[in-house]
Amino acid sequence: MASSDDTSAPASEALARVLLERAATATHLGPSRASFAAVGAAGAAGRDDVLPPLYAASFAQGADPGEVYETTLQLVLFCGYPRAIAALDALDRARAAAGIDPWPPTRSATAPARPSDATDLPSTDALARTWETGLALAGRVYGKNVDRLRARMRRISPELEQWMILEGYGRVLARPGLDLAGRECSVVPALTALAAFPQLDSHLRGALALGLARPALEEAILIAEAVAPPGAGERARALLARLA
Repeated sequence: MASSDDTSAPASEALARVLLERAATATHLGPSRASFAAVGAAGAAGRDDVLPPLYAASFAQGADPGEVYETTLQLVLFCGYPRAIAALDALDRARAAAGIDPWPPTRSATAPARPSDATDLPSTDALARTWETGLALAGRVYGKNVDRLRARMRRISPELEQWMILEGYGRVLARPGLDLAGRECSVVPALTALAAFPQLDSHLRGALALGLARPALEEAILIAEAVAPPGAGERARALLARLA
């Protein structure tokens, strides 16, 4: 899996074509969710060199700009700030070229309208509401396994367990602008591209619980395989096959 720093323009164009072709044939995902899968995989893999044509194709197909933005923003949870910033920068350039304004197209209810400062920090009540929202959303994704997951996370890192609920589920995945099933159409390929198999297993279970069809998830994995390490797609499909 190469980074954008060591790829030539022709190689980038060829990879973009592969991703676009796989997305175009993903009939179970449909055009918008297939484009989310391609963005999630390429962004997680650090292939921001191929993101501009993916974004351009999404906008040309009539994808909702807010959903594209949310698909990209949530990368911060799975591959950190550096790759999320690179992907958002590519998106900003693509939306400007497409004449999409104002930007960003979606905002959380608590997002400050002015530059952040200490007065913009959420109140204790707002944090409590975000925590409860995160708990409820994690419960939807993990079902009866959520308590076991939280206990395991507390064992390895109490801080990370809190951040997972508060930041991951309460503040990012619960944002308006993209439904949870649509988010998983990007998360599954992102985790496949990262070869993050324990987390992929959890999100495959969550995606099925949310009603996503197995053929759609297989398409998402196939799209990710274009940028994933060798064997990652096969292992991801094996995880999916094991789930009842």
